[in-house]
Amino acid sequence: MKTKISLVSVLILVVCFIPLKNNGQEALTIGEVFDYEVGDVFHIRWYDVGFQNGFFYYAIENVEIAGKYYSNDNDTIYYIRNVDSKDSSVYEPSWQYFYYTDTIKYYDLNQYLEEVDEIYSDPLLYNGRTINKIVWSDGPLSCTERFVEDCGFAYEDCFNGAYLTDSGHELVYYNKNGEEWGTPLLVGSEEIEFTNNDMNVFPNPATSFITINVSGEQPIAEAIIYNHLGQKALEAVPVNNTVDVSMLRPGIYFLEVITSESRTGTKLVVE
Repeated sequence: MKTKISLVSVLILVVCFIPLKNNGQEALTIGEVFDYEVGDVFHIRWYDVGFQNGFFYYAIENVEIAGKYYSNDNDTIYYIRNVDSKDSSVYEPSWQYFYYTDTIKYYDLNQYLEEVDEIYSDPLLYNGRTINKIVWSDGPLSCTERFVEDCGFAYEDCFNGAYLTDSGHELVYYNKNGEEWGTPLLVGSEEIEFTNNDMNVFPNPATSFITINVSGEQPIAEAIIYNHLGQKALEAVPVNNTVDVSMLRPGIYFLEVITSESRTGTKLVVE
């Protein structure tokens, strides 16, 4: 069933700094990166996948900036956020839904990001906003990060070669005062009563076709398959409860099945 929680928390971001110029451009300041306005909306996808052990965790957050205020010296900014989210894991394959309010803060607003490897803009990313890219490694762990002007810490992808795990997050959509970028990922926890109906998928692992049965013999409106990054790999309306997955590469996926009464999910392995 749909679950809601409420909480107030404070997230403190600590970012080291040194001014840096790259291709004649100066690195963004903390204030330039985390410059939000009331009403701004951000959709964020989180993922954590273990390729050897079959572990997966996916989450989607819809974040709305509900309020902002500064410290007395104007060097710290506080944002009140309304967060609507859903997540799924190998332990809880069905989507779990949450809603909460929290407060985050950023300080040293006039200081620069540290160790920026590349400063650039791309018309296909964030409507051409300035991007500060940071690449770092620590032993078998290697990470790529993007800080984006007015959009925050927008991207991180970390691969651990020792454990063959991939984790991180990605900003996939924003709406800032009517300016939109990306594709919305709606959580939808207010749109439908979610149930944990039993779902049977076979064969699993699959190579070409899968057949899906949902308890109660509910007609399936749509089947959505997500890859290990939480991206949609396939959307289909099943024919006789059957979906062709032959075009998918071998790997671990997450299958979400939508009926008129429920949304149910499970892990799907394609060989």
